[in-house]
This record gives sequence, C-alpha cells and structure tokens, in this order.
Amino acid sequence: MRRIAAALVAVIGLALVPSPASAGAVRHKLTGHVQPSGDISMIALRKANGKRFIKNPIWEAVPITCDSPTGDQTTSGDATGTVFRVKRDRTFTASLSNGQGAFAVIKGKLNRRLTRASGTIRIHGSVPLDSSTTGTACDTGQLSWSAHAQ
Repeated sequence: MRRIAAALVAVIGLALVPSPASAGAVRHKLTGHVQPSGDISMIALRKANGKRFIKNPIWEAVPITCDSPTGDQTTSGDATGTVFRVKRDRTFTASLSNGQGAFAVIKGKLNRRLTRASGTIRIHGSVPLDSSTTGTACDTGQLSWSAHAQ
C-alpha cells in the first residue's frame, strides 16, 4: 500500500512542476505615446531561459519634417516580424530600414517586470508619409516615447 501511495505522490508532484517551456515565460503588449504626438506599440518577451526580446515595433502618426513636401507631415511604420534582443541591463536598440532609403532607430529601456518601457525614436531619410507620398530629406529628430502594458 505504501508503494502505491509513494507512486501516487510522485506522479502528482511531477504534474504540478511547470514544464521548462512555460516556466518563467512572460509576454506583454506595450502601447504608449510619442512626444509631442503619435503612438507606439511593441511586444516585450522574456523566454523561459531568461532572455528578453522586443518584437513587432509599430509607430503611428509621428510628426516629421521633410524638404519635400513641406508643411506638417506624419509618418507611420510597421515592423511586424522584427525581433531584437534586450541587453542584460534591460536596454535595447533597433536600427530598422525599409530598403528604400528610410531609416528608424528605436532605443529604450524596460522595467524589471517588462510592463513599462521608455526611450527615443528617430526616423529619417526618404520616408513614406501618411499622406500616401514619400518625403525626401525627412527627419523627426530625437523624439521621446513611453509605453506600458495593456
């Protein structure tokens, strides 16, 4: 009878131990604002092995100044499918390009729980504008952003 009880305790104990694939894995969708206007979102991940990543950065209606066309312009970008590593100190830098002359650099730092992040974004070059045209010699300058988990 003791053997059956010991075997039953062992089986129940194994069922309660989380698998390595799910132990410690975290995923948060972060959304927030770019200053002075615009929105930003991304996914913060921590895998079971402890490594952290930022995935799918998206920015919308970020103000930008171009040589042509002139006037108030905005730009949006969707880097879905992009994944970049977060360093040990929870900072990250992503340099993105659309292959047609537009460049974006997103820098930031996550809090320990991966529920908040803040940093800077700069978009420059021949940038697709929200007005369905492409601006030349465009630059946002260094803009601050902050985001939090939903």
